[in-house]
Amino acid sequence: MKDVPTQLAKGIQQAAVLKRANYTDILVLHPDIDKRNNRFSIDSITITKTGRGKEKRSSWTIPLREDPSNPGKSEKIWIATSSVRRIAQWKNRFPNSIIENLRGNVNTRLKKLKESEWHGAIFAAAGLERINLRPENSIELDWMIPAPAQGAIMIVCRENDTKSKNNSALLNDETTAICTKIERDFLRTLMGGCSTPISALAEIKKEKIYFKCSILSLDGNEKAETAYSGFLLKDSFDLGITAANYILENGGRQIVENIRNAGI
Repeated sequence: MKDVPTQLAKGIQQAAVLKRANYTDILVLHPDIDKRNNRFSIDSITITKTGRGKEKRSSWTIPLREDPSNPGKSEKIWIATSSVRRIAQWKNRFPNSIIENLRGNVNTRLKKLKESEWHGAIFAAAGLERINLRPENSIELDWMIPAPAQGAIMIVCRENDTKSKNNSALLNDETTAICTKIERDFLRTLMGGCSTPISALAEIKKEKIYFKCSILSLDGNEKAETAYSGFLLKDSFDLGITAANYILENGGRQIVENIRNAGI
């Protein structure tokens, strides 16, 4: 659903949203990171392996181990991803990192990681978990706000196909539908797409909405963000639009213009 345009094609309507899977981004470490010296230094990264069905939060230490050949200078982190959103958030947190472009299907990207000299690559957790390919040496980036509707799947049908719409509605998960609507409203109001560093996450806890969102410059140096806590469901219908307008008036508009001028 994160890759579905906020404006559906003419004649197509949303029929249902399936229950959301894991929405987080994860850093998959190089499979030999604990067996190599120099660039792959286990001293620099604390790994908590994730067993199937028993995910544990992981932590790691920055910067990496001091380069013996350059005393006083820490080695740079070398990460791969093709997502401008992930790049922007990563560079905002770790500005001295080296980012490599990584494309292809999941198997191709995992193969490229194994054959590379990168420290790791960033993936959507859902993309790996749905096909049982999440490596054990992966770290959940709980500080990275996901793309709007990440981890959710949308079912669409023709606008005049009442039977398909009614049948699909049986699969609709109301909680996911509400949350992804807020996130996609935010995205649409900022006039963004999958090639812009826009992030949004809405969650329902005890019948209340919690929403955090942001837009960053392409290099990660500038960020406009906001968060809302404890909104009643009945008051949250336009929350995504409200949040987007707030961000536009508080630093976001210039970021949006700069991205447009960059031709993204």
